[in-house]
Amino acid sequence: MTFAPGFSGGLSPAYRLGSRRSPSPFSEEVRAEEGPGAGGFSQVFHTPCLCLGTMRWKSVLGLAVLLLASLALAQALTLDLRPYLVKVVEGKEVYEANPLAVRPGDVLEWRLVAENRAQGDLRQVALVIPIPKETYYLEGSAKPLQVGGTIVPPEFSFDGGKTFGRPPLKKRIRVVENGKEVEKEVEVKPEEYTHARWVIPVLSKGDKVMVSLRTIVR
Repeated sequence: MTFAPGFSGGLSPAYRLGSRRSPSPFSEEVRAEEGPGAGGFSQVFHTPCLCLGTMRWKSVLGLAVLLLASLALAQALTLDLRPYLVKVVEGKEVYEANPLAVRPGDVLEWRLVAENRAQGDLRQVALVIPIPKETYYLEGSAKPLQVGGTIVPPEFSFDGGKTFGRPPLKKRIRVVENGKEVEKEVEVKPEEYTHARWVIPVLSKGDKVMVSLRTIVR
């Protein structure tokens, strides 16, 4: 029995447990999307989710791929997402790839590698890393990405990936003040982020990029 928490590939990246493959309801999503226009496409992959209690990984048995364009376009972008447990040994950080168990307070670094294997450039490619619910985002850990001469800053979502923006994010809540219910605008805490996204204007043929962020186990 083998378990690979990361995934790699184009059309058919998968998590493997033995020889079985099926979608898992316990998985999060990582998405790579190309913006609207000719040849636009979207891919959705499932990533490992942490369990409460012993905080062991749920076994992720498969994947879900959404194709909005041709099969060839879906194979154009390959994705490889892997978690690393960050440890400090003798004052230096070391990384354990694909940890099988974690504890509250552990720091995980999520690295997403994307490669353009198309015959031409891909435009408006959005690389999305979900933040597992059993962890919270470590503020400042998602860095801007440099692609050619372009700096791509990370954007964040607090509503499950429906909307994205650059910090500070705002939301409206209803509170009771002086006996009356009023609506107030408040700043979203980084611990509330659910996804991070980098939108690359142009990913040239053959280019490979990596984005990453860190989360802390609750």
